[in-house]
Amino acid sequence: MENIEMAEFRIRFLPGRKSAVFEKGITLRDAALALGILIESDCAGIGTCGKCKVEVKGKLNPPTAVEKKLLSRQELQKGIRLSCQALLVNPCTVIVPQSSTSIGDQILTESGLQQTPLNPDIRKVRVELPEHRLGEKYFVFEQLLTALRQKNILVAHFPLSAVRDLTQWLQQGKRTLTAVIDQNQLLAFEPGNTTDVLFGVAIDIGTTTLAAKLIDLTRGDVQAVASAVNPQRAHGADVIARIHYTIEHAGGLKQLN
Repeated sequence: MENIEMAEFRIRFLPGRKSAVFEKGITLRDAALALGILIESDCAGIGTCGKCKVEVKGKLNPPTAVEKKLLSRQELQKGIRLSCQALLVNPCTVIVPQSSTSIGDQILTESGLQQTPLNPDIRKVRVELPEHRLGEKYFVFEQLLTALRQKNILVAHFPLSAVRDLTQWLQQGKRTLTAVIDQNQLLAFEPGNTTDVLFGVAIDIGTTTLAAKLIDLTRGDVQAVASAVNPQRAHGADVIARIHYTIEHAGGLKQLN
């Protein structure tokens, strides 16, 4: 049987100057996703939203019925195509509009509430252990539990690693320790008094964007903020569109995960 080689062509995306060689027939949208380029689309590439517009320099397949319906004659004359409909048949350059490349700049990270009273489950408690006297039966951990009970903290669970850490700090002569407590569970020990160093992360997982804030749990103020576009955004603007994507595309669920 004669071997038939699949034709391949190079696509160049602007701005960003990313380019790669793809097999003939791939949609511009799928090629962009393969290069990590997000082109705005609400319908997960099924050709109903008309938002994945790009400007193309080069010859592609003729405009589809979907494109003739969703794009104006003037847009088609200017080389505007829907990336979910346009197929690679020759080398080309694709210009992604600013409306797609600036999606990440629209993420809201400031809530206006810079300081909020908090009552976290995880606490830090300073503990002073007494000096060991010669001849006394020395139960290090019992001393700790007694010190915590004096602060109205009843520990019901603790990891073995906490016991090892406690022994290590005491062997080094450290009597001031900080116990990290989650309700009635002892999580760990820290040498010295670190009760004023306690942080948590608040994460907002939205359908369009992801945002995280590093919060000082002792004062309630925000220390740092990070955000990004939800990678699933490329496969639909909402949950329904993404479910449809997993149904229509082999391996779609793996891509979303």
